Amino acid sequence: MKSQMQHLLKQTASKALLVGVTVGIVILGSGGNSQGEATSVPFSLQEQGKNQPQQVKAWQSSQSDIQEQNQTMIFVNNQRMSGQTNPFIAQGVTYVPLRDFVINTGASLSWNGKSGEVIIQYGPNKMVHEVGSDVWHTNGDRSLMTSPSRVIQGVTFLPFRDLSNAFEASFSLWKTSDGTLISMQTPDQDKYAVEDTVAKIDAYLKNESYVGNVLIAKQGEILLEDGYGPAGKGQLNQPERKSRIASISKQFTAAAILKLAEKDKLALSDTLNKFIPEFPRGTEITLDMLLSHTAGLPADIPRVQGATVEETVASIKNMKLGFDPGTAYRYSNPGYVLLAHIIEKASGMSYESFLSESFFKPLGMTSTGEATPDSDTIQGHLLDQGKLNVAGYYISQSGTGSLYSTVYDLLKWEQALYTEEILSQASIEKMYVPSPYKNYGYGWEIEERKGSRIVSTTGGGRGYTTKLIRDLDNELVIILLSNQGQLDINKFSSTILNMFDE
Repeated sequence: MKSQMQHLLKQTASKALLVGVTVGIVILGSGGNSQGEATSVPFSLQEQGKNQPQQVKAWQSSQSDIQEQNQTMIFVNNQRMSGQTNPFIAQGVTYVPLRDFVINTGASLSWNGKSGEVIIQYGPNKMVHEVGSDVWHTNGDRSLMTSPSRVIQGVTFLPFRDLSNAFEASFSLWKTSDGTLISMQTPDQDKYAVEDTVAKIDAYLKNESYVGNVLIAKQGEILLEDGYGPAGKGQLNQPERKSRIASISKQFTAAAILKLAEKDKLALSDTLNKFIPEFPRGTEITLDMLLSHTAGLPADIPRVQGATVEETVASIKNMKLGFDPGTAYRYSNPGYVLLAHIIEKASGMSYESFLSESFFKPLGMTSTGEATPDSDTIQGHLLDQGKLNVAGYYISQSGTGSLYSTVYDLLKWEQALYTEEILSQASIEKMYVPSPYKNYGYGWEIEERKGSRIVSTTGGGRGYTTKLIRDLDNELVIILLSNQGQLDINKFSSTILNMFDE
């Protein structure tokens, strides 16, 4: 008998590791047995076949009610859960393979062959579950799960929500074009677990299902840097990923005009016809008016993929002014396309090249540039009936919303605005002077808040909503790059600002 048992162990031990559920095998993680010793005789449910006892046969589940398989992606501490068995959704419940889940959390798993129980050890917590039941014990305390566990083709699956609760983990769920994406974070990996302002902000962003990348810094010190939600293509957002920044791009256009003014290549009082002859009423429109949205031009531009700046300028020439130049305010993308064209004519360089040579290269902004359909940016999304759908390519034009960047590169830019590394402080201050008709300067909105001067720039484009807000007196910056379009980004930025007042 002993030799037969040894032969059985040799036959099944290697196979059992591939099945997903093993009986009597310790699956090692941070809390496991470093020698890999089993706590009881190891065997696989699948290896038993027709010889399974009646109790084990009762655990087997039909796959007929599985609604989603191969499209449920689970991330544990920002890493996609690895393993050979896919999670699935049945009757509205997400099930995950127990073995893979335990390995990815760094816990240990063992099996009591006599009682039919799995035992999970995670830190000081011991969790026990009888396979096929809906009963769960944590450190001896009994609780009921959402649904009973299942065994399918020898693999044990447990409801994800119950496992995450047992691990005292937080998680978020999104339905996307790529499938259902779930992100779980165990307490030991929570960067913002301490009850302070930053932890509250992190919890707020998760509770509100914010999608995108965030960075918050004060006096140059990063307080929060994180990604939330799907980046597209079955990936999670990460703060180092590039994102379209939409009309946050306009501050770079304004800075480029000021840079050229410092080089005596142009003056803010120059009229449009100096650079674009025969532009209708071009003798009345100044660069100052274009920068401050007071030229009377319409709000938007023709969005044609692949259109050149010159082609877009030709279209703008046919647009009618909404009011006499310099008499009112109307936010205008055409005005900033004209500014991009002027940058090219005055510098003799392309818009992107001038920005790169003047700002991006000197500041080490290596992940910033003009977007094309081939740019490796996170995908934009639109929310439709609770599902995040990929929005498709966001078409913009130079000067308006054509740039991509990262929260880290934007921090480098923001910090440089306190110095004279890229522009004189006299030029930078001009960006923060509002026009007579609106609290908007050159690419920046300006407001007073509780005795502090706040400047901000906001963007929105197909699948993206962005905001960069600066408290100049307290040297606080909040950078929100959301890859969800039509988001109430001002609600997020205002709530975060208010949290720093508490």
